[in-house]
Amino acid sequence: MQNTSSVPAIIAAILFGLAAWAPAAEPADAYRNATVLCQDGMKAMEEGRHEAAVGKLRAAQTLIQKISQSEPHWQPALVAYRLLKIENALKEMGTGEGPESVVNSR
Repeated sequence: MQNTSSVPAIIAAILFGLAAWAPAAEPADAYRNATVLCQDGMKAMEEGRHEAAVGKLRAAQTLIQKISQSEPHWQPALVAYRLLKIENALKEMGTGEGPESVVNSR
């Protein structure tokens, strides 16, 4: 039987990510939101909550990629660092993720 305890966490991560996409959001605000999602994902990973970790990390990855695409000159080193950190965490969990990140296209 599938463990549904991580479903609320995944839904929360998605909603949190969507809230950060608001048109009025500054890149710094979206980056902060993505950083929180990343940290929460890492914590979930350490606690063995794989589904919650993947959900939060993917939401963070999407936010960071959106920043990179919409604001390419905003803190490119920070954006590249965060994307790399997220990708490494996803790979470590064995998700097979090898996303075409902005890090590799710069």
